Amino acid sequence: MAYQVRKHEAKQQIEFSDNTGGINISREPDKIADNECVDATNFQFNFYSGKFCTRPAIDNPIDTESEPITCLWYDASTRITFFFVGRNGQKKTIKMLNGAGNIIVLGQTSGTIDKPKCLNFGGNVFFASGRKLQAYLMQPPPWLISQRNKLVTLDGSSVAGGTLNNSPNVDVLYYKSGRLVCAAGGDDTIYYSAVGDALSEKAIGIDYDDPDDESSAKYIQNVGADDAGKFLTIVPMSTDIVVFKTSGNVYTISGEAPNWYISLVGTNSDAVGANAIVPFANDIAFVSTQGLRKLTNSATYGNYSTEEFGQKCNPSIMDGVSNPWISDLRDRRQMVIAKNNYDDIYVFHYNLGAFTKWNFNNITVNDMTETQNGVLTCGEHDGQGFLAYLNDNIVQDFNTTPINQSYTSRVIHDYDLLNSHINNVNISTSMGNDNTVVSCNGNVFATLDSNTTTKHVRSQIRGETLQYSLSTTNRINLEHLSATVIQSVDGSGARNNGNAGQWTSLADAINSR
Repeated sequence: MAYQVRKHEAKQQIEFSDNTGGINISREPDKIADNECVDATNFQFNFYSGKFCTRPAIDNPIDTESEPITCLWYDASTRITFFFVGRNGQKKTIKMLNGAGNIIVLGQTSGTIDKPKCLNFGGNVFFASGRKLQAYLMQPPPWLISQRNKLVTLDGSSVAGGTLNNSPNVDVLYYKSGRLVCAAGGDDTIYYSAVGDALSEKAIGIDYDDPDDESSAKYIQNVGADDAGKFLTIVPMSTDIVVFKTSGNVYTISGEAPNWYISLVGTNSDAVGANAIVPFANDIAFVSTQGLRKLTNSATYGNYSTEEFGQKCNPSIMDGVSNPWISDLRDRRQMVIAKNNYDDIYVFHYNLGAFTKWNFNNITVNDMTETQNGVLTCGEHDGQGFLAYLNDNIVQDFNTTPINQSYTSRVIHDYDLLNSHINNVNISTSMGNDNTVVSCNGNVFATLDSNTTTKHVRSQIRGETLQYSLSTTNRINLEHLSATVIQSVDGSGARNNGNAGQWTSLADAINSR
């Protein structure tokens, strides 16, 4: 028998199927947009449909270590992944995963930073770990041919075939105009190698600079030395080098040797750490004490400005931020933002400009990088360091740990009594055997398993506010979620419209079937 909407009642269909606005915790739950939600843990967006689907799982490790794996770097030109093994504050073992899937030990870092920087320059891979510059020689110059496929330290030592230059202590690497560029956090000097050469005795020496040879090694001292801050890192942006300092000041270095031009372009950046400052499109994204922000450049006028970038999630990102890192997964159109090594990881989805968050339970995730075989991740689990691929086709991390997904909608609010009367749920399940539970105000109205993915449910869930939620460990796509909500009004038909767009006119009152 059909339910008749009674006198002094209005009915409206409320949709939660479009979640392309992602998480928004910057406003009250009843004030966010119709396409936003309060929680989307362990979800990502289907690239084609824009619907929520389960995040990738961590696959079985391809390597385990007795100590954590702290950092990854993929060299696209050689299809080799370099990774670093060791405890915080200790020297790291450098290993590489080659295209054949073999893991090879290269040696030990000269310094102790947790995330050494890497760069392929002239066919050789350079490492900056806080002390002397190092290089893995895949295409050595003639004077170092005997050191092919070996790790060497540029410390002024004599090796078979030649003498290496005495490099400065560095933890930042960058390429510009045919030169290897390096710097050290806590310093205010930038070093440029000779053009096309960072390995000869005079290529990047601590004090070598031939004024009569513009292609020789060069160095720039006193980049903002008067502001009392020291280098956090340097980042490329367009044709400039952008320098972030601990003072909060941001500088650009424009031009070419010897005609450098240093400009102060920003203040109060409040950038927290060097590992959370990365190029992003034509801008620079970074984590600050105020959350996720970006530095932008107007190419027309050469003006730089900083602006809030992660407005919707910044209240959480800035809360407890301590050792952040960012990984830009460009092929997946995702930027991964970790504010430390133990809380949720936020994921910014390029195509939609929206956030979800990932939680790995007791798994410490230290880094991610894209390779020709997919996304590699690393960290520590059950006392062991791990190296593993992310996999969109399995349902559990390490094939043992369930992925606990949760979704919480915006709040439907009005000043009259609301009744969640009819609920429609449609999910697609690719794998898993657990139930997917859908609730309103904590009251379960639908349970779906891998054999039941669509439900049309009548309920009598009442309240001045209504909020819907979903939880599952299945791998799912959230195709559709909606509710028919009945609103009681007073005898005059007058009511408060509450949140804009939720309730319109009494003409919305129609019969249900």
